[in-house]
Amino acid sequence: MIMTGTRRPRRSQVANAPVGARHGEPEDDRRMTRDSTIGVDHPDAVTYRRTADAFRAGELDDLATTIDEQVSWHLPGTSWMARDFIGREMLLAYLREIVARTHGTFILRDVCVSGSDDHVVAVQQFGAAVAGEERTFDVTSVMRFSSGLQRERWFHIHDQRAFDGFFARFEEPPTPGLTALVLP
Repeated sequence: MIMTGTRRPRRSQVANAPVGARHGEPEDDRRMTRDSTIGVDHPDAVTYRRTADAFRAGELDDLATTIDEQVSWHLPGTSWMARDFIGREMLLAYLREIVARTHGTFILRDVCVSGSDDHVVAVQQFGAAVAGEERTFDVTSVMRFSSGLQRERWFHIHDQRAFDGFFARFEEPPTPGLTALVLP
């Protein structure tokens, strides 16, 4: 690293600088104010959390109330999990397939969830257990919301090759066309 003799300001100095002022510039009357909503979740982020909690609890009827009828999901990859589809009923069938193929071991862990007026971003871990091996994978989901309902979702699997290889180990559901969620 080349040092030029000019020191970068510490974060605390930048955070307390007047709005519009840069390091070394004269201050003016405008002061940065802390956003009063920090620490308060956006309503769409709260809706997403309800959706994820309903999935983890196996309550697909509750989950369905948070999803638009014409929702579309985009899942990349080469495993059986990879697909694009449209419609709440298709989504519910897909979620039932995940539970069936993973024999109820699918893991959905939210690391960080943040929302705005149009989108929710969730940093997550997806995983499951097969043949005594449990693995999780880092995933980022971007969801578009409208009128309080999830309308579209894009997934980014951080290690797509490993994810596809692991989930390829799960066979077809034990009963073709399985549509009921089996709870412990």
